[in-house]
Amino acid sequence: MKLKDNYGNLYEVNPNPSLNLNLTYKKVSNKLILFYNSRIYIIEKLEDVSESKEDHKDEIFSPITGKINSIKVKEGDLLNKGDVILTLESMKMEMIITSPQKAIVEKVYVKENEVVGQGKLLVKLKFLE
Repeated sequence: MKLKDNYGNLYEVNPNPSLNLNLTYKKVSNKLILFYNSRIYIIEKLEDVSESKEDHKDEIFSPITGKINSIKVKEGDLLNKGDVILTLESMKMEMIITSPQKAIVEKVYVKENEVVGQGKLLVKLKFLE
């Protein structure tokens, strides 16, 4: 099974029933939110990613419902892969939203302290590579 996390990492996973990990998880829509080792991972099966997402790959959507804690970018900023765009708080856990690749920030659609729902458009980027 192929998986992608919210940091842009790709994984080939072969489930092993004898493997015992201590983690917390929650299923939200077609994604699995894992809390492991003080980090949040949002996992989605790549086979389930629809073709229409290609049309929106330069847009960053909220993976969960939460409050925008901080916005680290403004329109026109140049981002490298992994640069922090904003932080989102949900259930007293902070999620860091980062740039998937080198890009320019075209539009920021949210404000600090705004409560957003899952799937809300947060930022539009223009990829440079």
